[in-house]
Amino acid sequence: MQLSFVLISVLAAAGIHALPIEDKRALGEGGNYFMALEEKRALGENGNYYMALEEKRALGEGGNYFMALEEKRALGEGGNYFMALEEKRALGEGGNYEMALEEKRALGENGNYYMALEEKRALGEGGNYFMALEEKRALGENGNYEMALEEKKSQTWCGKNYKSNEAVAPPGGQFEIPSTSSTPLLAFQCTQAVRPYLAEDASSPAGILVDTTVTYSTIPGAASITLPAGWSSTESLAVTVTVNGQTLAQGNVPLNTSGYEMSFSLGGLQPQMEAYNISCLASYSQSTASSLPGSSSAMPTFRMPSLPAWEDLFSSFERKSPPERRSADAQKFNTSSALSYLPNPENGSSSVTKMDMKTGALLAKPANGSEGDYAPVFPIGFYTAFDGYLASNLSNLNQLAMQGFNVVHPIPPYDNAETLASILDRMQEVGLYLMYDMRFDYMNSTAVTEQVNMIKSRPNLLLWYTADEPDGTSDPLNATQSAYDLIYSLDGYHPVSLVLNCQDYHFANYAVGADVLLQDPYMLGNNVTFSNEWKTVCDEEFGCCGCDNCKGTFNDISARVDVFSERLRMMGKSRGTAVWSVPQAFGSGEYWTRTPTGQEWVVQTVLSINHGALGIIPWTDPTTLDIKSSASAFALSLPSITPFLIASTITQMTFGSVDVGVWTVGSQTLVMATNLEYSTTSIDLSHVLGPGVGGVKQVFDSGTVVNGTVITFQSVGSGAFVL
Repeated sequence: MQLSFVLISVLAAAGIHALPIEDKRALGEGGNYFMALEEKRALGENGNYYMALEEKRALGEGGNYFMALEEKRALGEGGNYFMALEEKRALGEGGNYEMALEEKRALGENGNYYMALEEKRALGEGGNYFMALEEKRALGENGNYEMALEEKKSQTWCGKNYKSNEAVAPPGGQFEIPSTSSTPLLAFQCTQAVRPYLAEDASSPAGILVDTTVTYSTIPGAASITLPAGWSSTESLAVTVTVNGQTLAQGNVPLNTSGYEMSFSLGGLQPQMEAYNISCLASYSQSTASSLPGSSSAMPTFRMPSLPAWEDLFSSFERKSPPERRSADAQKFNTSSALSYLPNPENGSSSVTKMDMKTGALLAKPANGSEGDYAPVFPIGFYTAFDGYLASNLSNLNQLAMQGFNVVHPIPPYDNAETLASILDRMQEVGLYLMYDMRFDYMNSTAVTEQVNMIKSRPNLLLWYTADEPDGTSDPLNATQSAYDLIYSLDGYHPVSLVLNCQDYHFANYAVGADVLLQDPYMLGNNVTFSNEWKTVCDEEFGCCGCDNCKGTFNDISARVDVFSERLRMMGKSRGTAVWSVPQAFGSGEYWTRTPTGQEWVVQTVLSINHGALGIIPWTDPTTLDIKSSASAFALSLPSITPFLIASTITQMTFGSVDVGVWTVGSQTLVMATNLEYSTTSIDLSHVLGPGVGGVKQVFDSGTVVNGTVITFQSVGSGAFVL
C-alpha cells in the first residue's frame, strides 16, 4: 500500500496520472509502453539490459523484488490474488475468456503475440510470475505445448539445477526405504475386492481381500509376530471383518498369503456416498485352526476341529516343556480400510469404472453407452493432440477405433467447448474410452469442480487425469492428494490418474493422489549423461537429459515399473494402485535426436507389461507411420492377450537379452517376450516352461520366427505366444 502511494505521488508530480493497468499497457510510463520496453531491452536502465535485469531482480519495483512479489501474491490486482484470477477466467479481458484468449493468440496486446508474451513473462497479468507461467502453459510461445514445457523446466527439474551457470544442489526428496526388522512382522491388510460396489450389486456376492504377508520390512501397519521354528504357510489366522460392529465375514486365512478373498453380503448395508470404515481383526496361535468356534460360509477353507487320541490326553500330564500356546493367549492384529458402496449413478447413467483390487485391472461397461456387463479393460491409446488433429477432423477417431485402440487421452487446453463436446460424442459413438486431462487446472478447485461436473456422466469416461509430471515441476507436495480428494467428493465413480517423470523425487507425496500411476522414462535417442539442450552433465544431483537418472537402455523402463511397484508396496498402497506405462512415441527435438522405430515402441510396451504395467498410453499422437502401424498391430492382438493379463499373476524371467513374461489361466499359458538388444538371439520355450511344451500359437509378432518351441528374435524383436 505504501509503495502504491509513493508511486502515485511521483507520477502525479511528473504530470502523469495513475491509469488503469490497461491504459498503462497502451501508453507506458513514457507515453508509449512498448517503445519504452524496447529501449529498456536495448539499453537497460544503466545502458546494459542484462545488468538492468539483474538490478530489477535484486531490488524489484519496491526496493525488494521478493517482498514485492509476496505482496502481490497476497493481494492480487483486486485485493485477493485468487479472486482476481477467478474473475479473469470467468470474464477475460474482453468479457469472455475464450474470445479474449483467441484474440491474444492472434494479435497480442500490441498486434504481435511474441512481444505480448514477453510482457507476460516480465509482469504476468497479475504482476505475478507464476500466474504468467500458467498462461504460458496453456499457450506456449507459439501456442504449442512443447514450447511451454521448456518454460516449465526453466527453474529446476526433479529438484535439480541443470544450467551451466548453476551450482550443484542435491535435490532431496528421496524415497525413504523402510528399516529392516530383526524379527518377523505381519503386514495385515484387508481391502474390498472391487471398488466401488454399487446399490445394484446388493444381491451379488461381494468380497474382502485379506493379506497376511510375513515380512522383515517395517512397512506401515506391519506388527511383530512370534512364529514357531519351522513355521509354514499351512499356519492360519482367525480373521473377523466388521462394519459398525456388524460382522461381515469370519474365517481362517492362511498365514503369509496375498489376496485371500472372504465373501460377504452387501444386504445389511445402505449405499452412501461416504465410504464405510471396515475393521479387520486377526488372531494367531499354533492352535488357531482348532480354536475357532465357527465360520461363515464364506470360508471354504475352514476345518472342523479334530478330536485328540486318548493317549494324547493322558500324555499331557507327563509333558515337561512349556505348554502349547492356546487361543486365550493368541497374538492379536488389527487393521482398517475404506469400503466404497455407492448409490447407483444419477439419471440411470452407466458411467462407472470399477477397479479389481486383486489385479489392479479396470472394469467398465461398453464405451458406446450400450447395455453390457462390466468387463476388464486393458487401456491402450495415445496422448492425442487436440488442436490440429482431433479438433480438425473427427474421422481421426473412427480411424483410431479401427486400428484397435480403445482409449484416447486428449491433450489440453480444450479451447472450444463445442468442439470438445463433438470430439467426446464421436469417441462414444465409435466405442473409445476417455482419459480426461486437467493438467493445467488440477490445482484450481473451481476449475476442477466445473470440469468434473461437466464430464462425469459421460458413458465413455474411463478415468480422470490430474497432474502431468508434478515431480518434475516441483508442484506443491499436497497438490495431487488435494485434487484426488476433491474429485472423489464430486464423483467417486471413476479412478484418478497422474504421471510421474522423476526416478526418485518426492514419490510418496505425489503418488498418494492416484489410483493409476503412470511413469514415462524416455530413453531413446537421447544422451542420458550429458544434456544436448544445456551442455551439462546429468547425474543424481544435477542436470536434465530428458530421462531422469537413466542408464540409456531399455532396462530403464522395467526398472521404473519395478521400483514404482515396490515403493507402493512399502507404502501399503500396492493394492488399489495400478502402474501404467507411457512408451516414447516422439523424438527428433529437444533432448531426443531421433524418434523410436515401430519395433522399439513394441519393446517398450511388452517390457512394461512383463513387469506389471496394466495400461499403455504413449506420448504422443500424431506419431510416425512406423510407430502407429506397430502400435495398431499390438492393439489388435489384445483380445487374445487381455484375458491372461487381468486374470493371473506374472512370472517374469530373463534369458540373456530376452525379457519374458508368463501368465497361466486354466490349461493355457501366455508367453510374451522381447529382445532388448540390437542383435539376433533365440530362446527355447521348453527352457521357459519346462519339458512337454505343446503346440505354440503366435498371437502377436514384431520381428520373430517360430520353429517348434524355439523362438528366434531379430534385433529388438518381440512376440506373444499362447500354449
